[in-house]
Amino acid sequence: MSLNANVGINQEFERLVGSETWQRVDEACPEIHEVAWARTAGLLGALAVGPEIRMETIQALDSSSTLMVSAQRANHDSESRSQVRVNTKKEVIERLYKAGRVSKTELEYIAGVGIVQDGRALTEITANSLRFSPLEGEMKLRGTYEQKNAEIFNLLALEGVLDTHDALVISLASRDKRVIKDYGVSEKYMTASFQLMSKSGNDITLDTALVAGKKTESSECHDIEVIKQIAEAHRVPLDFDDPTDLLDVVILIPKGEMPNGVIDFVQEYDELSGGTFFGQAMPRQDYVSYAKAQQDQNFDDIVAKISRQLIKEAPLFTHPMQAIKRLGELADFHTVVYAVDHRAIDIAIFGVESALLIAQAREASAVGDTHRAEKLINKAHEKSTNSSCPVLKDSKSSLSDDNGSGDEEKSEKKWMNCPNCKAKVFDDPCAKVLACWDCKAMVINGSVISKGNGGSRKRKELARQRLQDAKKKGGEHAGNKQLVTAK
Repeated sequence: MSLNANVGINQEFERLVGSETWQRVDEACPEIHEVAWARTAGLLGALAVGPEIRMETIQALDSSSTLMVSAQRANHDSESRSQVRVNTKKEVIERLYKAGRVSKTELEYIAGVGIVQDGRALTEITANSLRFSPLEGEMKLRGTYEQKNAEIFNLLALEGVLDTHDALVISLASRDKRVIKDYGVSEKYMTASFQLMSKSGNDITLDTALVAGKKTESSECHDIEVIKQIAEAHRVPLDFDDPTDLLDVVILIPKGEMPNGVIDFVQEYDELSGGTFFGQAMPRQDYVSYAKAQQDQNFDDIVAKISRQLIKEAPLFTHPMQAIKRLGELADFHTVVYAVDHRAIDIAIFGVESALLIAQAREASAVGDTHRAEKLINKAHEKSTNSSCPVLKDSKSSLSDDNGSGDEEKSEKKWMNCPNCKAKVFDDPCAKVLACWDCKAMVINGSVISKGNGGSRKRKELARQRLQDAKKKGGEHAGNKQLVTAK
């Protein structure tokens, strides 16, 4: 069988449709698994041949597939602005919550393109981790598995498998001490991620649950044992000892078995863990109500602040990793501030030293000592070991300030006249990036990058000139007509 848009469901898929058991994709649909690996191998081969990607290639990536390109287009493209906000919100949530969090991502299936998220092909989004992130060893292998799984999702949708089955991917925390240290894995939670992809028509939903791999901070990890029990209960052959190997497996679950989405899987995990709640030794709650309350929670204020600063600095980015790192720095600072203001946040996620400083900042803020609280927040940000994505913590962007906040609200802004169009601009004259809202003139680090297009004054002058030209031509035309009549 060759996989293409015209292939019908063969006997292999007919058996799958009629099955009521869970199955591994590599066993139920081996050709899908093989094609997905072949496509992933092709990407890895291309990267091995040309590891240094030129900026022209980066800028030409389809549909703003990198955060850098989205941020640079955001001022004049609403879809790009939306992509920046989506990335920012994901970053904020993953930094604030290491367990007990459920999120929902709305995707779309487009024939001839595949699964798309916010206008970007899912396979392009996952590929960027391999293209631009400095991944090594185990983390590079995980990135490879994630790319292969994205290819599998596309093929499952193409072949109609997602019309009858949901697809489950399980990612457990690394046990490698070096990986844990270098990539900021929270040893308190050893977070596991459960993702369930479901399709209805062309609409696709990716549910993600963050669950603790250990019941308490001092407990041993129990996640591997519990996942094996779940697999055995559903007769899925799942023999693994290294958590990384589990990410290579995509499990097909007949539609209807998880009507509430991924939280049904979380509930089964908790029951086999001995009555935990999202993997932790804490009182259980109603899962549906808990998930609904989280979906209703928004982070509009913090997301807006970070997105605004990232977009403002976007002209400085010359490589996609700069945008990713800068987002991480901004998110780290603002989540520290958020943790000071919201005592429900577990400050241990920021590391021992940072947590102590945040606790002190909370007390200073409570008594109205804002100056001391601000100093403690800046120190807490410097000491933070919190992380969300596979980028080395000691790899800072070249744009970070001394305190890493990039908080434009703390700068001393004032009204200025744009020297190119005379428009009133409210900004900090010492900022790294200065841009006129009217004529789009831009200065970066003191260097004039663009003198703009003249703004509204220039447009009005041109309009007046066009009107005068039109009147003049109209008069000449009338005079010529009179001369013709006279003849």
